[in-house]
Amino acid sequence: MGKRAKTQHAHAKPTKTNNQQVNPAQRPETNHLKVSPIAQVLPSQTAPAPEVTSHPNQVIPWNSLGLLIGLGLGLLLLAFLLPTQNSSAWEGFGSLWVVFLTGLTTGGLSCMAVQGGLLAASIAQREEEAIREKTKARDSLPILAFLGAKLVAYVLLGGLLGWLGSLLSMTPTVQAMLTLLAGLFMLATAFNLLNLHPIFRYVVIQPPRRVMKFLRRYSKSEALFAPALLGFFTILIPCGTTLAMEALAISSGSLIAGALVMGAFVLGTSPLFFVLGYFATRLGSVLHARFLKVAAVAILLLAVISINSALNLLDSPVTLNSIGSYLFDTSSKPAVQPQVSAQPTAALGSGATTQSNVQEVTINVTNSSYEPENIAVKSGQPLRITLVTNKTSGCTRSIVFRSLGIQKVLPTTGRTILDVPAQAPGVIHYVCSMGMYSGKITVI
Repeated sequence: MGKRAKTQHAHAKPTKTNNQQVNPAQRPETNHLKVSPIAQVLPSQTAPAPEVTSHPNQVIPWNSLGLLIGLGLGLLLLAFLLPTQNSSAWEGFGSLWVVFLTGLTTGGLSCMAVQGGLLAASIAQREEEAIREKTKARDSLPILAFLGAKLVAYVLLGGLLGWLGSLLSMTPTVQAMLTLLAGLFMLATAFNLLNLHPIFRYVVIQPPRRVMKFLRRYSKSEALFAPALLGFFTILIPCGTTLAMEALAISSGSLIAGALVMGAFVLGTSPLFFVLGYFATRLGSVLHARFLKVAAVAILLLAVISINSALNLLDSPVTLNSIGSYLFDTSSKPAVQPQVSAQPTAALGSGATTQSNVQEVTINVTNSSYEPENIAVKSGQPLRITLVTNKTSGCTRSIVFRSLGIQKVLPTTGRTILDVPAQAPGVIHYVCSMGMYSGKITVI
């Protein structure tokens, strides 16, 4: 009995040991049996995911683009209908179209380079949310929310800048300096995009780190208001072209004009910004680099135009206008002294002496020119200038005689008379308030 008990005890001990050795092996096997059904179900649940996410072969939502274009045309029509005669530098419908084209060609590219990362992060977050909820992601919604809030923010900003410009009583000299600085800034921006020299990197405006941290935090939000909030706060991270438009809004000297300028610019940037934002994760680095080159060339041209406008406002003898007129237009050659006439007004392009010895000249003001461009008058005699407008809506309505200290905003249709005292021999330059169109009166 003792041997049998001993033997049973000896056999029982290994059995207990075997049980202890088997149990750990059985637990992972049991856990594996519990996990395996889930592992088999997950592929079937995640299989539809590729159908949820966006692909490069997705079509562009033309309805959304049509809405943006419609808003742009509506804003331009509003600018044409609203009365803005009180603005000292209002350019009107024609120049608003130029602002719109500026945003369409260069503003979208430059703004996308600065602000596109935040929008792309917001779009990616919404795609992840759509995968989790097994719904279809709509990339156009955050982009439209972003651009809509951005439009509202910049219209308000433009109105504020225009109102501040009216309080500052912008003189032609101050306006010329602002235009010159904007042109030089755009020139440096273009050189930076072309990588001509590392020094031009310093012209890139970097917002404070706290601002960028705040914006990046909200870009991770899954709600639709996140891209809208980011779009509104893009006024804190403007691109180079935006700064030039803000300077233009200040120089407009009108709340309505400033709001319309910034609104037209943002609407101009919207179509290209929309397309680039829609395909933000699909554009290759090569294509992005090509876009930057195109933007640099366009900004370079705008910089030259801005610098030339500033030189015109400063009565510089060397401008693109004077060089072009001298080379290709005979009307810029020295004018011939007119014959003395007893008629109240002589033919266009000449000065006449009335019975009271006051010379009278007439200048027709069109949307894009002053006719005639060069008028000859006599020195030592008073001068009466009659400015005639007929449904004129361009920046030519705001005319500046810098040497005479005269700045006038002409009515859309009407006659404006300027009495000028006798002048010494020389040249009286006059130019529109934006420095785009000019003419001269030669005193002989």
